[in-house]
Amino acid sequence: QPQSAFLASNLVLDVLRANKNRWRTSIHQMRGTFVDGRDASDNGSVEIRMDIVFYGANSAEATRAYEQFRSEVEKQTTWFVKLDEKPTKELATGDGIIVEGLTIGVDTTKVVSGI
Repeated sequence: QPQSAFLASNLVLDVLRANKNRWRTSIHQMRGTFVDGRDASDNGSVEIRMDIVFYGANSAEATRAYEQFRSEVEKQTTWFVKLDEKPTKELATGDGIIVEGLTIGVDTTKVVSGI
């Protein structure tokens, strides 16, 4: 049975929610796709792809916020599988960065089963 893209999306959003006082963000696009496992013993995972903006007083501050977000996601050992980094682009206004196509791998079976 495929894993829930809805649950996987919410797990990633929970990281943003838990740090809402630390980072200012704007999600432009987010989608989840189930990826089949390689064999019967592999449950697969959900890939969350998002375009997200991190704001700050300047692009350096926004980049620090993005790095903190990545670090917090990687600490989620219950469900975190991988994070494929993408290059960032500075906003024309200079007060943030956008990350397009950021991909986070999530294994919801560990959350659902409580492992």
